[in-house]
Amino acid sequence: MVDDEGTLTFDGLPPLREISWDEWLVALPLPALASLAADGQPPGTVEAYLSDLPGKGHPDPLMIEGCRWILNHDAEIERAVLTAILGDIDNLRAANDWLGEELDLWLPADGWDEPRARSAVSLTQIVPHAQPAAQPYYGLIFSAGWDEEHGYGLIMMGTEIVRSGGADTAVLAWIAKDHAEAKPVG
Repeated sequence: MVDDEGTLTFDGLPPLREISWDEWLVALPLPALASLAADGQPPGTVEAYLSDLPGKGHPDPLMIEGCRWILNHDAEIERAVLTAILGDIDNLRAANDWLGEELDLWLPADGWDEPRARSAVSLTQIVPHAQPAAQPYYGLIFSAGWDEEHGYGLIMMGTEIVRSGGADTAVLAWIAKDHAEAKPVG
């Protein structure tokens, strides 16, 4: 399935580039989400990370379907993400009180407006999850000005925010699994 250049193709997606024996990257054309993206990504795109289905030589089909769904719902996702970021300020302040005097600089008590929220985080990667559901599960990894080490992350099902936290939240498949099984995740 992989060609001589290390790319893999699926209908409806740009080519997936193999980065190791079990990992793939694809630059998804997402103009709305790309407005939240970090510098250095091709204009209008956001990178998605997919892992190999063990022993199969390709990503899980649920991840491929998730990428297709994301492509078709770009603007809706971007709006849901901005709403989540704007509404998460109190949780972020509580989790980052270690910032001391810089807390109000990065996470003001009176909240953010949209331009300030856009400048505080940068979308670096989308991580589709292989969790069966009516709509796909995926994570969004952000760099965050207030915490360069841990960043900010979201797990979503469709346009629903499942959980927010540090950037690692976006890659934790158990959160998607627990949510899909209607178990509390936090």
